[in-house]
Amino acid sequence: MVLSDNVRTPPGLTARLSGYRVETDSAERLRRLRPGGFRDPKDGGGPGGAGPDDGAAARARPGTEDDIDRLTRFYERAPDGIRRGRDSVRRSIGGGRRTHFIEHDGEVAAAALTTAELPGLAMVGGVYALPTAGRTALTHALWAITQALLAESKVVCTVTHDPAVDALCDRLGFEVLGPWRTVHLVRR
Repeated sequence: MVLSDNVRTPPGLTARLSGYRVETDSAERLRRLRPGGFRDPKDGGGPGGAGPDDGAAARARPGTEDDIDRLTRFYERAPDGIRRGRDSVRRSIGGGRRTHFIEHDGEVAAAALTTAELPGLAMVGGVYALPTAGRTALTHALWAITQALLAESKVVCTVTHDPAVDALCDRLGFEVLGPWRTVHLVRR
């Protein structure tokens, strides 16, 4: 079970849950794309202030049911906090959620997904690239999913704790709203 909470509120639910223990408790940053602030990587939002010209953006595409196995293998190699199993990957492709990813040599190199979508609002997570993929792939995975959400007039939010993703969010126009807490619970 995962609980997400604004850390400014007093600990409430976590302390009252019996039958569970805290496996991880991480402090993160809640971010929102500034209204009208999205910066396309081609116009200076990308690595080094200029967007890459290697066609990575053109290779970014939405995931489908046919991609579940490859996306599962990709996310199983991700660090804790980003790692996902098959059921989680399946949920991130259907049921009102989505995943966008970049391929390199037939394998998933970088991806970003929505963890929740409502009318007018989306939470993006799972922003990760293989260490060999570099910032370009990471930039375009997040850029592609953000573009798709903006095309539907959604406010785009994310929770970050990784310095590389923080820097990328800054370049693309996300602002920090405040602290966020994610608690992973397991049954005792």
